Amino acid sequence: MGNIANCSFQTAACAREHLAGKKGLVTVLLLFVINPLSKEAIPAALEKAERYRLLNEPAEAESICLDVLKADPENQQAIITLLLAVTDRFTKGYGVSDTQAKELLARVKGEYERAYYSGILAERRAKAKLA
Repeated sequence: MGNIANCSFQTAACAREHLAGKKGLVTVLLLFVINPLSKEAIPAALEKAERYRLLNEPAEAESICLDVLKADPENQQAIITLLLAVTDRFTKGYGVSDTQAKELLARVKGEYERAYYSGILAERRAKAKLA
């Protein structure tokens, strides 16, 4: 596994992916040395988040988006991807409430975009209730 001091990951999701299946103290220690996401790494991180969403891995996408939002709290692509990742989990039996989705929706800039994603939120919630 190498020297802990030389290990770094751009996001918590990258660390989890790298450490999948590994157990013990090394795993715990590595999670504490995750570097904060730099502004330059945001576009690549958002691409990875979208990829995870498309692979039906909304929790991983959510983790990446939260890392992006720590570095850039108003990043609209991260807010929208996170909103979609949260609503992806409506039908997966996670028991996700509307609260987080509505809070994210309020952060979406632009009247049209807010109305559009509000419709997606309503549609996904309705499908989850019918399932």
